[in-house]
Amino acid sequence: MTALELQEKYRKLATNVTDLDERIRLNDQFRIELEQLPDYVPPVTNFEKLEKDKLEFEQFTADAERIINSIKGAVVYNGVEYKLGEWVTITDYCRLYNKSHGTVMNWIARGIVTEHDLVIIPELNNLKLLRNTPYRQAS
Repeated sequence: MTALELQEKYRKLATNVTDLDERIRLNDQFRIELEQLPDYVPPVTNFEKLEKDKLEFEQFTADAERIINSIKGAVVYNGVEYKLGEWVTITDYCRLYNKSHGTVMNWIARGIVTEHDLVIIPELNNLKLLRNTPYRQAS
């Protein structure tokens, strides 16, 4: 029996019961049978731990992404080596810092991302590499 079938069974039983004590007994019996199902997953009630786990996971994935970027290699352009991880594409920057593509392009146009922190490689279809550093903090 699935959880939905069990729920439907007890819903039909409860429709004929008017006594509050009997409804409570049926509800308790339903929960006992539900917990005995092989695919039963208890509801999450510790939201603080859930939030802490989420933050730890986000930090872990951000660290892992930075490590992966740092070991990818390098691009050499005009005799200068740009290590991937220190330099990222606009798309990677947006993913790393949770920014939109339009926001980063706007920063480039307005000079927030300086020429020192931007490399444009025409041979690679005008690929733009940005220094991997936060340019604006959340307001």
